[in-house]
Amino acid sequence: GDEVLIKLLEAQVRHWRKESETKERRIATIREELQNELDAAVAEKTAMQKDMEQIRQRVTGLEHALDEQGRKTTSAVAERATMERNNASLQCELSEERTMKEVI
Repeated sequence: GDEVLIKLLEAQVRHWRKESETKERRIATIREELQNELDAAVAEKTAMQKDMEQIRQRVTGLEHALDEQGRKTTSAVAERATMERNNASLQCELSEERTMKEVI
């Protein structure tokens, strides 16, 4: 009787060991899959950070270009105003000269 019980218990222990090994393999597989997903997510985040940095640099470059364009525009407007004043001044001088000639 005891031998049969011992055989049954040994068989049960072998069954539990197999189940345990199977579960450990599944856990290891799941761990590996999770690690792969984590690695992929970290790589994706790193790539996105690089993209964001490149975008920031482009925006900064565009802002500088816009500032420069603004300075050039302001300068051109001031230059045009100066030219218009000079032109008006010359027109006055011409008009005065004509008047003088007419008087003479």
